[in-house]
Parts: sequence; structure tokens; C-alpha cells
Amino acid sequence: MTLRLSQNWLWDFWHVWQGDNCHLFYVQAPRSLGSEELRHHNATIGHAISRDLKNWTAVEDALHPGADGEWDDLATWTGSVIGHDGRWFMLYTGINRSEGGLVERIGLATSPDLYLWEKDPANPILEADARWYELLDLGSWYEQAWRDPWLFQDQADDSFHALITARGQSGAADARGVIGHARPIVSSSSSRAQPSMSREARLRA
Repeated sequence: MTLRLSQNWLWDFWHVWQGDNCHLFYVQAPRSLGSEELRHHNATIGHAISRDLKNWTAVEDALHPGADGEWDDLATWTGSVIGHDGRWFMLYTGINRSEGGLVERIGLATSPDLYLWEKDPANPILEADARWYELLDLGSWYEQAWRDPWLFQDQADDSFHALITARGQSGAADARGVIGHARPIVSSSSSRAQPSMSREARLRA
């Protein structure tokens, strides 16, 4: 049995195991929109669990867009989750209404149990840095790419990093896709593993 919700389109999945349960997170949008072309600006992050990867139970959504005027008030998109010191950390993509959804940024949410998520008050913790990455230029591309963060821990020094869908500053407009690299995301030296992203610590892979 696959995971299918009659009321929502689902796409872009990421998962993590907690004990015997697989927690699956995904981007979703209501089928009532009528056209799949409208889904990206109406997206939230859903959550389902399974013990066998065949039978799934949808639970309360993980994240919704922020209140009007916030950096992610239009839609929340793809992210990733990692556990550390008894807490869970999710990086996710957000877009806002004032920019027409054209500028992508990355925020952090934390949870004690994978069910209840709290957005970090310092969000967005990651934005494209013009020293290495292309910013919004409608003459070159239709959006500012800075999305789909993959969070991982470097076993060599226990530091946390993120790889990000981005665009470089040079080359043909249709060939500037790069993998962005940011570090550190979470300080492993902190007893509470608080986010410690420096806005200067943005590197291109």
C-alpha cells in the first residue's frame, strides 16, 4: 500500500527513523486547487508514520506557512530532518507573498518528538550569499534558487552541514545549477544543540 491522500497532492519526501517508526515528511497541496500548476504556492509540510513502509498513517501536519508578513507566509517546501542530543532539527524552504514566491530562503524548526515543531525565531537562518550565489535576476532566471536543504553531520568533527539547491554567478543562464554548502547549522558543543549558523559561513561546494 502506498501513501496517497485523497484530498492532497504529495511530493518531495524525506524521512527519519525513531525506534520502530518511520516518520515521513512531504510537501503537499490541496487537490481542490484544480490544477497542479498552483500547488507550489499553496504548499505545506505533511507528516505520516509507518512501521513497515507499506501501511501509513497521516498525522498532524508538521509545518504551515507563517503569518502575513513573515518570511515564509506563502508556502513551506522541501527540507530534511536529523536528530541530535534528544532533539530533532528540520531545515525547510520558505517563500513569501511580498516577493511573489520568487526568492527562496531556508528556516529551522525543532521538535522534542517529531510531532510538534517550533520554528526558530531567528529564521530564516540561511539565505543565498551574493559572494558566491546568484540572487534574483529575472533577466537570467525565473527565481532565486536556495531550497531543498539536506542536513547531515560530519563524523570527523561532529559538525553539522547543509547541502542546498542553488545557482552560481557565472556561466550560461541554463547551466548555473550548483550545490550550495553551509556550515555549521547546529552546534554539537552546546548542551541544548542550539542553532549557531553564522551568516558569513556560507560556502559553495
